Amino acid sequence: VPDTVVNPISGPLPCGFCGWCGEADCELTMKVLSRSVQWSTQCPHMEPFQYGSANKGSDNRPCRNVPVICTLC
Repeated sequence: VPDTVVNPISGPLPCGFCGWCGEADCELTMKVLSRSVQWSTQCPHMEPFQYGSANKGSDNRPCRNVPVICTLC
């Protein structure tokens, strides 16, 4: 099955939705609240996702493929 790539992936930090690097619209911002995490982006190829349920993990599925807040930035 051939993959359909919207844009060629480039640069060290490509957008997780479209693959572009360094586009201002693709910046992902996150805010940690007391019981949840809010995120936003202006990427035209953004797809909604459930951050909370993906971040819980389980014994059978410990991997958590979710954006994280970089403590170095």
